[in-house]
Amino acid sequence: MKTAEITLVVSSIQDSIRAATQVVKTQQGDILGLQSQTLPNDPVLPTVSLQIRVPAERLDATLAQLSQLGTVTNQRLTAEDVSDQLVDFDARLRNLRKTEETLLQIMERSGSVADVLKVAQELSNTRQAIEQTAAQLHRLNSQVAYSNITVVMEALLPLAPKQRSLAVQLQETWDRAVQSMGNLTIDLSKLGIWLIAYTPYWVILGLGIVWGRRTLRRRRMATTSPPIPPCPPTN
Repeated sequence: MKTAEITLVVSSIQDSIRAATQVVKTQQGDILGLQSQTLPNDPVLPTVSLQIRVPAERLDATLAQLSQLGTVTNQRLTAEDVSDQLVDFDARLRNLRKTEETLLQIMERSGSVADVLKVAQELSNTRQAIEQTAAQLHRLNSQVAYSNITVVMEALLPLAPKQRSLAVQLQETWDRAVQSMGNLTIDLSKLGIWLIAYTPYWVILGLGIVWGRRTLRRRRMATTSPPIPPCPPTN
């Protein structure tokens, strides 16, 4: 006796129900019940539970087709061996029917009214036990011949984005501006530390530049100054 459970996340509940109904019909099964509810953590998202019965030999094929209707998030298959129960019910039913035949034979014999009434009462009890045992055996055989499937369908609907208020937007802008100013201040402080650390090199570089400029200016002045005229000869 096999039972199965499968949970699916589907894009459309209604379309998935129609598709599941077609699958059950193809596999010669029946839909025993349908229950719709909402998830406890989010009342907006619906969920549907289907109770399905299919022939036992078609259980695997049915599960394979149902799993194609959406994303499988949970699947479970359980099996119970009821062979001993079937044997017990069958043996009990045979014994009860033999008892019924014996009581009928006793009823046909002549006897006192009290004996006949007593046998009639025993016969009624036996027939009632036969009906109960036959019903139990029939139900057990039906559970073996057919497998029950519980299909849970969940629809994850897209949530509409929440509109932020003007105050929230202004607060976020102010926070970003303050953060940006803080980052700029930190960067400038780091730059100042680097400049102070390299001060000796900046002094050397500045002195080199000053010395170079002065040297270059002297050379230019030396090349551009007019030549001194020679002195006239003396008599």
